[in-house]
Amino acid sequence: MTALAPDFAEPLEAWRVWRVVGCHGELSLASVMRRTVWPAGEPLRAECLVPRAFGWLRRRPQHDAPEEACDCGIYAADLEEASRYLYDSLPDALARVVGQVSLWGVVVECERGLRASRAYPGSLYVSRGTSRDPDAVDDLAAGLERYGVPVEVLTDDRPTLARLLEALS
Repeated sequence: MTALAPDFAEPLEAWRVWRVVGCHGELSLASVMRRTVWPAGEPLRAECLVPRAFGWLRRRPQHDAPEEACDCGIYAADLEEASRYLYDSLPDALARVVGQVSLWGVVVECERGLRASRAYPGSLYVSRGTSRDPDAVDDLAAGLERYGVPVEVLTDDRPTLARLLEALS
């Protein structure tokens, strides 16, 4: 008899940081590491975006993401790992937000957390301390409500942010 992997009825929950960018006249969540914009109202589907060294020399076949032998997929981690990206300087970002993300489909455990084939934000936390314009954070949070998930504005006090997120994890 062949053993089958269990099906999970609920998505896995983890944490991640997003850039907030202007896209087509709306505020959107975007990846910290790639130029991927997360769609509102539908899950993000992972694609392999790993560059191929000497693409003309070594062609790797296309594959579904994530794949165990590749670094592709939608990344998420525990709160401590994810928060390392919260205060980095990010080009073209109006702000950075941290939040919970639901992961499903193929999910692979990796060195720094998880990589998944599908994901959607579960909740978002916007800090005045991670925005280019701290006075516009309320408008920024209102713009992110288009994702249909709870959006909470936090103070600009980094220790307060850390304590709040610690209590949530």
